[in-house]
Amino acid sequence: MSSHVLILPDVDRWFERNGISIPGVVYDGEVFHMLYRSYSDLDRDMDWGYDAFWGCAVIGYAYSYDGVSFQRLNVPVLVPEKTYERCGVEDPRVTKLGDIYLMTYISLYRMGYPQISLTCLAYSADLINWIRLGAIDRYKGVAIFPEKINGRYCALMRRFPNVVLGYSDDLITWHCPYRLLKPYETMPPENALLPPRPGMWDSYSIAPGAPPVKTELGWLVFYNGFSLEDRDRKIGLAVLDLDNPEKVIYRSRNPIIEPFDIPDSMRYLAKSRFSTYCCGAVKVDDEIFLYYGVCDTMIGVSRIKLSEIHRMIDEGR
Repeated sequence: MSSHVLILPDVDRWFERNGISIPGVVYDGEVFHMLYRSYSDLDRDMDWGYDAFWGCAVIGYAYSYDGVSFQRLNVPVLVPEKTYERCGVEDPRVTKLGDIYLMTYISLYRMGYPQISLTCLAYSADLINWIRLGAIDRYKGVAIFPEKINGRYCALMRRFPNVVLGYSDDLITWHCPYRLLKPYETMPPENALLPPRPGMWDSYSIAPGAPPVKTELGWLVFYNGFSLEDRDRKIGLAVLDLDNPEKVIYRSRNPIIEPFDIPDSMRYLAKSRFSTYCCGAVKVDDEIFLYYGVCDTMIGVSRIKLSEIHRMIDEGR
């Protein structure tokens, strides 16, 4: 794994003054396209304890030719418009399906406790102009595969504390192997694709990360894990069978990315513990570019060779 490269907020942009985080990225063969969560200083009349420290979440766009140095638009591409988005839009996960780009994102209706949020879907032909299709899940985090599986759309979905596979015929109505959970109810691990593992770094909860990446090794799934021991969010890797993604070929024993010390000059930006949270990964030749939020305030970029992933699988680490 390469060293971490940090992308910092640009405080001259009104919608980045409170930080940037958790990006989704696609690569079209020439250009890296990034959609990212940004905390604006947008003044909105929000009840239920809206926190001016964070600001209102919007989604910005940036592009790069090398996957590391990004140029950003001066305005966000998605801002709260609907009632269910009244407290912000965040955590974009982007998939190219045919000639269309799909973006799942989290809409925030109420901040504070309990938070009310939904996973929503939008599509675009140019990654700038987005057409909303509405809510598709009442849980946070849906990562859509870049092609159909056995004639159906497929996605990684969250059913606390696990990750499951969902299937759909129209991208709007999704079917999981388990019923919707009641508030504060947990799903038994035997129904999960990726359940928490007792005594390990992801022992408390699992959440989908980036949309799966297709390789000769299988579908690479970069996911987010959490334990109560250190309360840090870390990133792991699973590999799913190409033809039957319900079959897990490999799952990393250790996180591939975990919280790291950021330079002292940047620590004033940090809004949370030194956590990492992934929503973007792309394959370029024999290398994976991995994108993740750092401290809920900046963006990290790391690269890993497919040969290194192959060794991890062979060695069972």
